[in-house]
Amino acid sequence: MNGYQDPVLIYSSELDLSHLSDFLEPESFLCSFAASAEEFSAKCRDEKFSAIVLAISSNQKLEDPVLNSISWSRNMFTPIMVVTSMLPDHFADQLIRYGFETIMFPFSDREFFFRLRKMIRQKQNEEAVHTNLLSYRTLFDSFPVGIIQTSQKGDFTSVNPTFIEIMGMSDQELYNENFFRMSHPDDYLIMRKQLDRLLRRECRIVKFEMRLINNDGKRNVCKIVAAAIWDGAESFDRFTFVIENIA
Repeated sequence: MNGYQDPVLIYSSELDLSHLSDFLEPESFLCSFAASAEEFSAKCRDEKFSAIVLAISSNQKLEDPVLNSISWSRNMFTPIMVVTSMLPDHFADQLIRYGFETIMFPFSDREFFFRLRKMIRQKQNEEAVHTNLLSYRTLFDSFPVGIIQTSQKGDFTSVNPTFIEIMGMSDQELYNENFFRMSHPDDYLIMRKQLDRLLRRECRIVKFEMRLINNDGKRNVCKIVAAAIWDGAESFDRFTFVIENIA
């Protein structure tokens, strides 16, 4: 087998799922089995898995040693699928509480494969989104010009530290203000005309200069690049402003 294989840990103390390896391993999975809570704990401690499968009979509960092995190991965020033959109320309550995937007998090998693959890919996509958001947040916070986002009425929804520094205000003071009201009275119509162009979708971005006034009366002459962000085809979501202090 060439290429990466997703390691999967299968815990089956009473239900035998060993036959699944014959189907899964040619499909880029690497199966590891544990028949006892002790063996399961050791494997969780020693290796990071792409997914964990817990095979539980209808008269069993999810055992604390098994759950603790997951919670206190390298696999605390690993997606988990529970295989069972029945779903009594006490068991359903546990699954809902822990947010585990469930597959019930009878099922085909191919159904199990697709459910397992979907669960792993969903987790990987969530992690990718989280990583991208962290990267965006880092860039947003460290950018050497001011970046803000506002509602259509000018209420702040997000500000970066550079804009806070430009205005000489705390983030709490800014969030209690309105961006449009911070514009110099003589410059408000300049900004309003440009933003109306964005709302009419005449252009994707607009550029202009204006004076911003903080709550101490200090005036900052700024170059501004503004864009409108849309949620879907028609619904306005927010304005984004890039602000450079020039005087």
